[in-house]
Amino acid sequence: MSKLMIYGLLFVLFCGIVGCTEKDSEDKITSIKLTSTDVWERAEKKPAFKEKIFDSPDDIEVFQEAIKQASEVLELIDYLSLFHMTVTFEDGSEKKYILNIVDEEGQKGLLVDTATSEQSYIIPEGINEGLRKIIFTN
Repeated sequence: MSKLMIYGLLFVLFCGIVGCTEKDSEDKITSIKLTSTDVWERAEKKPAFKEKIFDSPDDIEVFQEAIKQASEVLELIDYLSLFHMTVTFEDGSEKKYILNIVDEEGQKGLLVDTATSEQSYIIPEGINEGLRKIIFTN
């Protein structure tokens, strides 16, 4: 057996034991907390809440779909943070994002993983519409 194959097998074994991947959207999400930022103080259309927790399976599914379907923005962008979003998983771990979404039809959303704040993602208009309805409806 060649050294390359042995190293490849060791790598696969190591990944199986230690784990090579970061937490992905397949892990069970138990809740999502949105906290509005002070940027809304200057906005015309403010959200009706400072903090809101989404824990129904239907709401979580909409957020999870937004995370899965968001497409990577290839260049760096400048943005203001509208919401801090904390995704809590069944094992108690959390993942934090910036979520920019406004209460207007026909818009796309912006999602930024705070672990890598220079990387942002665009949420497609159709999925953004679903998010908009559950976020801005009391």
